[in-house]
Amino acid sequence: MLRSLFTCALIASFLSACGGGGGSGQIDFNSPTAALELQAQLSLVDPTVKVTSQNNGTLILSRGSERFTLRPGNTAATVFELNGKLYGVTIDPSGHYTYAPYLSTTSIIQYKPIESRIVEDLQAVARTLGVGMANNLVDLTQGRPNTAASAAPDRITLDGTGSVQFETIGGNVGISGALQSTQNLTIDHNFVDASVRQAHGQGWDGTGVNVTVLDFGQRRYVDTIEIEQTLDGTIEYFNGRSLQTTSIADVSTVAFVLSHSDVVNGFATGMDWERKLLGQFNLALDNNCEGSKQSSFSSGTYTVSGTLDLNTNYCSEFGVATGANGSLESLYDTRWYELIETKNNSGAIEIVNFSFHSPYDSGLFFRDNHNVVIVNSAGNESEENNGYDMYADGRSPSDTYDSQETMELAIIDSDFADNLIAVGALDSSGQIAVYSTIAGPDNDGSSYAFLVDDGTAFIDFNSIKTMTGDVSVNEGNSVYNGTFNGTLTETFTFDRFGTSIAAPRVTGKVAIASQKFPNLNAEQLVNLAKYMATDMGVPGVDPIYGHGKINLTGMLSPIGQLR
Repeated sequence: MLRSLFTCALIASFLSACGGGGGSGQIDFNSPTAALELQAQLSLVDPTVKVTSQNNGTLILSRGSERFTLRPGNTAATVFELNGKLYGVTIDPSGHYTYAPYLSTTSIIQYKPIESRIVEDLQAVARTLGVGMANNLVDLTQGRPNTAASAAPDRITLDGTGSVQFETIGGNVGISGALQSTQNLTIDHNFVDASVRQAHGQGWDGTGVNVTVLDFGQRRYVDTIEIEQTLDGTIEYFNGRSLQTTSIADVSTVAFVLSHSDVVNGFATGMDWERKLLGQFNLALDNNCEGSKQSSFSSGTYTVSGTLDLNTNYCSEFGVATGANGSLESLYDTRWYELIETKNNSGAIEIVNFSFHSPYDSGLFFRDNHNVVIVNSAGNESEENNGYDMYADGRSPSDTYDSQETMELAIIDSDFADNLIAVGALDSSGQIAVYSTIAGPDNDGSSYAFLVDDGTAFIDFNSIKTMTGDVSVNEGNSVYNGTFNGTLTETFTFDRFGTSIAAPRVTGKVAIASQKFPNLNAEQLVNLAKYMATDMGVPGVDPIYGHGKINLTGMLSPIGQLR
């Protein structure tokens, strides 16, 4: 990278000190041949770098469109990378410099873009994070990572062994026995993407950040999910005359509830999959990801029940900001604008997720104290025949008044517009979903951010329990010994889509960025997400994708990349 090359070449005579344990020296800005000397040093590394003097001590280094300015009389500090190693560099007003290996990722670094000129990109950091000339300070001091953070894999597995009791219900032949059993269970999901997994691996999981999901609770948009249970097996026994073989094929179901609120909150701050997905099995895992699981199958003909000892490759919640102080509130018990007012007065960064739209208008008649980041799903109002709906234009795709947008209009007309992220949805191919509301041509990016993220959600649950052992066969007045071999298969698939899913993904990622940079206010967090987004569609802010797809990796390492 150009910044690394320039800094290292500058502070080390003929680059000989680079890669060492540290050192110090002096920059002679007054030397009439300073530019020539520096040009000679840099030519050893990259002859395309040009050095020019401003004849006032200032040196300009350039390569293509990249520029790097060094000025005398300024104190500066930065961190640069060379050959995979980080170095901290400090230059005082007289030109005396020191450098040493940079070992800590939690050191306090305050960037002052007006006084500090060693990296001009820091000026862009100031502009894009919304820092005015009055305070001229962007405080990117890092927060404390969570050393206990764990990244959920795409596939959660549970394996176990135990015993189960098998028996028939009714009929002319009674069969029962204690069987040995093994179980292999997998849960595949897409609640965590690669950028979130990488952040969790570095300790950034939203720990300490307040996240509130306001949604419908269990009173609206509730799905009853059925786990289909299929029992297949073979019983063999000799009745004294011949070998008898009986095939078993039976089906039953177990139902549980998964609501819109469960899914939205699960993406934002984590789903307790033990309770939500395996609660009907009474599963309990300890801190070592081990535990026991009671299982049961019952149809009109057979029952299987017992306990298995299990271990799993992951026993925490899966979602984005799993370390956040998460709370779920019901829309039926809390007005959305009153929630913002409450959070606005909390004295801490608050991130509020709204994966709904409200026809009830109420202005935000109180001042913004920079605490609340509002993340709102853009909506699923686009229609294939009528075209895309546009966020907060007050009209439906058919160009009639849209009463559901009164909430959106109230926010963008308030002091909270700069704290708003509206979220559209991408489909499974990574393109704007046909149902997703879009940014619209009026969103020039100067106020709220319009971002997109994956709008799909799936959970695939598959369990195979193998059972084998001796059984007792009661046929009439006689009892025979036999064997049983069989499987109990349990499956379900949950598959949904919408901007309601894309929004909490963004909410969790903003919470993670707030954990790493706790001194950024709400508007700065929104700007960080806005300017680090991956551009999509037409270059720049466009009517379909707005600012583009949220880029968590970029948000966690913004230095020199905000443009």
